[in-house]
Amino acid sequence: NKLGELMEFHYRREVIVKEHPFERFGAAWVLPRDERRQGVILYLHGGGYVCGDLEYAKGFASTLAAKYGVRVFCAGYRLAPEHPYPAALEDALLAYRYLLDKGYAPSRIALCGESAVGGLCFALCMKLREADLPQPGSIIAISPWTDLTASGPSYEANKEADPSMSVQTLDYYAGCYYTDREDPYASPLFGDLQQMPPSLIFAGGDEMTPSQQKLNRIFSIIDEQYVDEIEPDSLVELTIPFLIQSLDPHSQYIAAADIEKANQELQSSFSGIGVQFYIMSDTICVVEVISGGPSDKVGLEPGDRIIAVDGRKVAGVGFTNDDVLNTLRGPSGSRVQLTIKRPSVAKTIGYTITRSDIPSPSVNAHYLTENNMGYIKLSKFAEATYVEFLQSAMDLLHRGAQGLIIDLRGNGGGFMEPALMVANEFLSPGQPIIETRGRNVKDNENWLADGTGALHDVPVAVLIDELSASASEILSGALQDNDRGIIIGRRSFGKGLVQRIIQLPDSSELKLTVQRYYTPSGRCIQKNFKRGENVNYENEVIDRYYNGETFNADSVKFDESLLFHTAGGRTVYGGGGIMPDVFVPSDTMGVTSYYMNVVNADLLQNFAFEYADLNRADLTKAKTVGQLLRRLPSDGLLLSSFVYYASQKGVPARWYYINISRTLIVNQLKAIIARNILGWNAFYEVLNSHDPVVLEAIKQLHAGTDPLTLDAMKDIKKAQSKK
Repeated sequence: NKLGELMEFHYRREVIVKEHPFERFGAAWVLPRDERRQGVILYLHGGGYVCGDLEYAKGFASTLAAKYGVRVFCAGYRLAPEHPYPAALEDALLAYRYLLDKGYAPSRIALCGESAVGGLCFALCMKLREADLPQPGSIIAISPWTDLTASGPSYEANKEADPSMSVQTLDYYAGCYYTDREDPYASPLFGDLQQMPPSLIFAGGDEMTPSQQKLNRIFSIIDEQYVDEIEPDSLVELTIPFLIQSLDPHSQYIAAADIEKANQELQSSFSGIGVQFYIMSDTICVVEVISGGPSDKVGLEPGDRIIAVDGRKVAGVGFTNDDVLNTLRGPSGSRVQLTIKRPSVAKTIGYTITRSDIPSPSVNAHYLTENNMGYIKLSKFAEATYVEFLQSAMDLLHRGAQGLIIDLRGNGGGFMEPALMVANEFLSPGQPIIETRGRNVKDNENWLADGTGALHDVPVAVLIDELSASASEILSGALQDNDRGIIIGRRSFGKGLVQRIIQLPDSSELKLTVQRYYTPSGRCIQKNFKRGENVNYENEVIDRYYNGETFNADSVKFDESLLFHTAGGRTVYGGGGIMPDVFVPSDTMGVTSYYMNVVNADLLQNFAFEYADLNRADLTKAKTVGQLLRRLPSDGLLLSSFVYYASQKGVPARWYYINISRTLIVNQLKAIIARNILGWNAFYEVLNSHDPVVLEAIKQLHAGTDPLTLDAMKDIKKAQSKK
């Protein structure tokens, strides 16, 4: 039944399901929204003993209706042993008569059934012949039982494969279907099968290839002969991930126990208490209380320390981020008791908080720059990404943004659909967005812009780097190949493979690569990999640093055999990510050994949190970034305070290196303090004020540069350089 519900849900936009119960049994119509074939399939389903009931039938029928554009009528006949045979045959006959009464020509009716119902379809045709009623046009019998009484001998031969079913049990089931073992209505093989309607019979088996037999044999030998007793299931769980990972770097096996955690990242909400936290000095510190969330309603405040949860001490016990998440999150509606230490209150405070759904946004920040450009930080492509993006874009444009900067740096992708929908906002009708191709040609798809986008005329710059992958590259590639907007930064990751989630019987999942995607110019941007060498594949991004690519565009080597052209004739390359239109090298100015030491010791975060905590009463009076920065000490005093703090924490002052890192350290301290007081928008607004990639984007948008002009300027510079 669950499988049926999933199938019905999957095709909910393509079919209409209407219940049509009979007095003695349930039934339903499943109608395709795009009806391409005349007639109707009468899908009979009783459910057997483990095969579900009408819910499964509606799901299977939804698949048929959606795939083939044909109407399906599901009849869930009464089931033995509660309703012994021939109740099932009577119900099948009533459903068939109903279709005739509805005006369907017999030649346009196809009977369909699985397992026992496959045999029932033939029994129904014999009954129709006896009643002098017209035969249906055809029969589709899926693994039909054509002799329901012959269970004993059949299962005697297979009892080793299915020890759970004894001959006695199967004999009992068979007895529900007959009074006479040779009754043709119970076992059609004993009847006259001459002149039956044309029949398509699926008589599939489970025959294994030699390789599959070999693998099964190895497991059997280990189970029987290995020196220690091994749990077969655990051995399978250990083996499958290596098997799947050897296919390509992005195919993945997810154990049932890990499904929830794996899916959380791309969900748009989770159930929790509504705080953002930071672990400092082995204590959970509340950094932000989400407005309107459960913690906000009971009075939690930024700066509060959580020292116990449900009476269990959580401070000073080595809690990790995962430990905190597992402790504070839980089912919506459940309660959790927190013991809080607030710096301004001598005694601890107790709160009982009822968990609820908390948004997990894809848009980390959006704000209007001083130059009237709208900045949007997209961290992932999740369920609600498109809606969040469009709301942010509309808000910025309403506030006077003259162009948009979409920051995809560090965005490893996610769902493909939100990326397509965001791209659609910028493109004109008929412009290509992406094409996917795989082994099954019928599954290939080509997405085109439908012209409904609201951002056709809005200048746009997209920021990418070596960690921008998958859906980020789909959006970047669609805009670049259509010469729509400017791509700025460094070469993207290079993931051009599409995965499909396949659920396995034990609720584990197989994330299998089934297609490659191609940008509008026809290029696949998947970088090279060798099967089974995933470590080298993952380290390729690090190799770019050592090869000098992150600092110099000329260090990027292109495969000339993978040369393509954009809509406007610009040259682009496949096979290794998206190369930006404007290259901005990695900014390592200010990165010294002193800076790395304080970063690795987490001292920037700690100092900024403590400073914000000590001065919270004054700093919270600021409502804008400008107001907040004016309340902070001078750069020199802030830096000196931090250097003293770091020295007390074990990192000695080394002023030669400190002066080199001065701007970097001060700007990051201001950004983190702003984050603690005003939130993520303020963090990025301060941080980006010294970000060369963001500054380049603002410069290009203000200059009104379009990709084609930019490419022409590059050609002129190259020609001058050669002279």
